[in-house]
Amino acid sequence: MRLKPVHITAYSWLLQQVRIHPVPSTAHLSHIHTGYISNLAFTREMASLKKKIGTHNGCFHCDEAMAVSMLMLLSEFKDAEVIRTRDEAILATCDAVVDVGGVFDPERMRFDHHQNEFNEYFDEKHTVTRLSSAGLVYKYFGKRVIREIYGVTEEANVEEVYQQVYNRFIEALDAIDNGVAVADSPLKYENSTHLPARIARLNPSWVDENVDVDARFRDAMKLTLSEFDYYVRNAIDVHLSAIRKFEELYRNRFNVHQSGLVIETPRGMPFSHTLYQLEEKEGTPADKRLAFYITYDSATNQYRCSCIKEKDSQFASRRPFPKRLSGLRDKELEKASGIPGLTFIHRAGFTCGGLTKESILKLIDITLQES
Repeated sequence: MRLKPVHITAYSWLLQQVRIHPVPSTAHLSHIHTGYISNLAFTREMASLKKKIGTHNGCFHCDEAMAVSMLMLLSEFKDAEVIRTRDEAILATCDAVVDVGGVFDPERMRFDHHQNEFNEYFDEKHTVTRLSSAGLVYKYFGKRVIREIYGVTEEANVEEVYQQVYNRFIEALDAIDNGVAVADSPLKYENSTHLPARIARLNPSWVDENVDVDARFRDAMKLTLSEFDYYVRNAIDVHLSAIRKFEELYRNRFNVHQSGLVIETPRGMPFSHTLYQLEEKEGTPADKRLAFYITYDSATNQYRCSCIKEKDSQFASRRPFPKRLSGLRDKELEKASGIPGLTFIHRAGFTCGGLTKESILKLIDITLQES
């Protein structure tokens, strides 16, 4: 289901709007490093009437770049002046302040999260990760952005997109900014390619000289908003349409395999989130939960089957294929399994391929018998 397209993407809008210039020199601003975002066509007099968004100067982070970008998607802040400072007197003149100031008060548009008493979470289902400035702005204005910028009108769809974007994108920004690890230590490898790490790389290094930090902050805003735009549009164009299709396929799963543990889906259709929600809602017993999904790969003219992962696990399958067959291919696999047309089983036992759907279904029979 594709919803009404919007006139312009959030990212392309920002690319058109964002310009950073030094604040005109005045006696009370000359001692700090500030910048503002505006349209070049605005005169100084018009700029003085703009709303102002304040955030801290110096080293910037992903959360405030995202927070400022989201605020600028709101109609009242679309031409806002962005002031980067820690001067409390200047911050007091701002219409919104994010990630600085020591105050959380949404009615006053103050969104700092560093104070000791801060204890704000996204909702009652999210009790691990406290919000950063990105999560705070998203919590209070995310639905408006989804409605006004992306044209989603049906309230159930707004809520679904709102939750999906937080779960898949914003929460990670909150967690990383607040020092919440994705897994217990020691980590098996370093991930330095996530969005907050890429934003951090935009800050001047210790060997850089004469860097325009405000211009780098503009780049950070563009980068965060391009990612935000992707996740919102993916939730609308891909996730929402997949929900309805998956529910139909789930009702017909016994037509695929008599166990009711197998579903056949279009290649690439996301459904895990919907499946877990559906099972939780219906109270599905563990032995009745969907275990496999089959897809047809037109590029290779073969069928693929993958094991459904346990909820909240990155790799653990509910019912992996037999270890005795995992890692085998072609004739060796056909001989060991007794299944003609079975082409491979991954060595980790979570996916396989076959020339026919019948070969896949026979492997599923063996897996259910041996598990």
